[in-house]
Amino acid sequence: MRPALMLCAALLAASAAGQQAAKPKRAREARPLIQVPPRERILASLRPGHPRLHADAARFELLKRRCESDPTVSAWFKQARSQGAELLAAAPCDYVIPDGKRLLATSREVLRRVQLLAFLYRIEDDAVWAKRAWEEMDHVAAFKDWNPSHFLDTAEMTHAFAIGYDWLYDWLSPDQRKRLRTAIVTLGLQPGLKVYRSRGGWPTVTHNWNQVCNGGLGMGALAIADEEPGAAAEVLHAAVTSMPRAVASYGPAAPGPRGRATGSTLPPTPWPLCRASRAPLALTSGSAASRASPKRGSSRFTPRASAPWCSTTPTPMPA
Repeated sequence: MRPALMLCAALLAASAAGQQAAKPKRAREARPLIQVPPRERILASLRPGHPRLHADAARFELLKRRCESDPTVSAWFKQARSQGAELLAAAPCDYVIPDGKRLLATSREVLRRVQLLAFLYRIEDDAVWAKRAWEEMDHVAAFKDWNPSHFLDTAEMTHAFAIGYDWLYDWLSPDQRKRLRTAIVTLGLQPGLKVYRSRGGWPTVTHNWNQVCNGGLGMGALAIADEEPGAAAEVLHAAVTSMPRAVASYGPAAPGPRGRATGSTLPPTPWPLCRASRAPLALTSGSAASRASPKRGSSRFTPRASAPWCSTTPTPMPA
């Protein structure tokens, strides 16, 4: 369990639900075909400044107040803080591939640590959390690679660095930002672009590799899009074109094993990029029905679409 992430998700969900409740109800309408923006325009509505992934500064301020006023949120935060305190004395993760193939356990642990520590920094504004997160990322940035031969590992690590770069941006020095940005590009986005340009591999599949890899690379692109617009635009355009292939298998009428047969229960992996996009990019599409709150465990579940890569309409891979 990751109480820090549960806390963010709960607040964002409650806030979104409140905004939706204020809107008048509209009749259900058919979802229109979603058009992926041209690559040269996909960053046109990028929100400047940081943080912008999952939440902006105003949302974090709201979360601080919730930690003080809401007993449930306060209890979650205490758990998160306790877990963060345990990391202060822990050594950074090392490059370990125990089975000769996967760095995935290390990547996921780095993601857990950076998310938690950066979250605590945003809530408490205490540099001790930021410093420990930086130590983790500085160590991992020196890895020879993020194991692109098993690309899930690379995607999860890129996701970790995206969160760290974005949420700690105001604490990081220019040199520290450059080091993290360089790692995201050279160890994450560039290996990903090789796969996208090959027009094969995980961007063409419908299972979780599509979701995790597109999501992690998309997060990295959104985090550094101001400074690296060329690579970021190419990655995002490829990701938003590819991801609907996998998301379609979670639709209410999906014939595969992730449709009605499983009660349309969604895994967490498709949604980091979808959620994160609500703050940094003003890319919205889909019908009122497609934006309705999901009803888990129901065969009538429809994935919420607030950006093109949440669409259940597959689109061709970019040329």
